[in-house]
Amino acid sequence: MREMLRKYKSLMIKPNRGEVGQGIMKIEQISDRKWCWYYKRNNKWKRKFFKQKLPELLIRTINEPYIVQETINLAEYEERIHLI
Repeated sequence: MREMLRKYKSLMIKPNRGEVGQGIMKIEQISDRKWCWYYKRNNKWKRKFFKQKLPELLIRTINEPYIVQETINLAEYEERIHLI
C-alpha cells in the first residue's frame, strides 16, 4: 500500500471477502505530504488526516486480506463526464 501511495493520489481499499460494499475505505492525497483516510465507523463516515506514517487504526484494520487499487472515475471518458 505504501508503494501505491507513492504512485497514485487516491486509493480504494476493499475487503477481499465479498461484503457488498461493507468495509470499503478510501485514501486520497490532500497536499504534497498530507493524506486523508475515509472510513466508516458506527454507520458514520469518518476522516483521519496523516502525513508520513499510516494511522494505527488503518494498520490494524487491514490485518486481514484487502484489495488496494487506484481510484478511477468510471463516469469519465475522454476527459468528459458521461451519464450512464
